[in-house]
Amino acid sequence: MGASVEGNGCRMGLIKPDEPDFDVDEWRAMPAAERLRMMCVTWSTQGFGAPDVVYVFYVMKILVYVGVFFV
Repeated sequence: MGASVEGNGCRMGLIKPDEPDFDVDEWRAMPAAERLRMMCVTWSTQGFGAPDVVYVFYVMKILVYVGVFFV
């Protein structure tokens, strides 16, 4: 799960968050209502962009809570 440099950028695997599917420069040039709509659609389809490893930690934390409850 380490970082490795490939080409011009850095690939980080599970640690890199998901980014929106649109160009940020074009997004900044749009009116506020359109920017808000695009971000709401992105939020509803992608979530808030947390790296996948965060979900693993949530599941592990829940399993620990359940395990402590039954012990």
